[in-house]
Amino acid sequence: MPSDAHSFRNDTVLLFEPNASNEVGLCLRQALSTGSLLALENCMADLLMRDVNGSMISQIIACLGSPELRGQLFGLFMMDETSALRTVNASYHHDNGFEKWVLINHPDFKLRLHVYEASSLIPQENRHNHAWDFASYIIEGCLENTFYELDDLSGEELLMHYQYSPVQGGAYHTELLNPSQRLRRSANLTLSGGRAYFLPATVIHRINSEHTFKQRTSTLMLTGKRRTYHCDLFAEKEFVHTETPTRGMSLDHLHHRIETLSYGLTA
Repeated sequence: MPSDAHSFRNDTVLLFEPNASNEVGLCLRQALSTGSLLALENCMADLLMRDVNGSMISQIIACLGSPELRGQLFGLFMMDETSALRTVNASYHHDNGFEKWVLINHPDFKLRLHVYEASSLIPQENRHNHAWDFASYIIEGCLENTFYELDDLSGEELLMHYQYSPVQGGAYHTELLNPSQRLRRSANLTLSGGRAYFLPATVIHRINSEHTFKQRTSTLMLTGKRRTYHCDLFAEKEFVHTETPTRGMSLDHLHHRIETLSYGLTA
């Protein structure tokens, strides 16, 4: 089975600044002003459907990441209990140590809030790529990515190469492709609050826990339409996929998260 793992190039990651004053921002602002999450979802779907050069994911997250529109977005979940409960039921604690809040779950895209709490118990995530392109805005804290290339000759990391694919019921099928795949570290990217970036699906990366978990780090992330059925994952030991919904996810917990991000509270 062929791998979708591609090499990192200097132009692979696109950095961009939040901007809610352009045409995309005006469309999103109008949708948010209705007070309806469905109106926002429909607006985003329409924008992505009309995307001609692949940049719309970045444009949308740049707008929604701006303080003004982000505040309006979070406000919807304080006012609309039905939407908030839908988010609670779709959200969980990821194996890599962060809370994954699914704010919008559309067939062609997802808008998520990721929260990494400061902790001395640091999970180290595996190197991986994704089935979809994504754009991410760092709301607070610091996010450090390391990028990798396949390098059978001089790669300094010897890892087990898995492919995993979704199956019915939310589970994953995992297949070991190569028990001894070499990867070479090719670049690091560290971003603090107020910055945003775009990453293509095929790029191998991982979040470096040593920096990310030093303080609370929160990101707003928009994933695009699925580009491939499977993903690649590179692990130091046998990989078992165990993403499990967190019992602590509740409406009160979601509201608390939104309040801390909206008003700069510490916990």
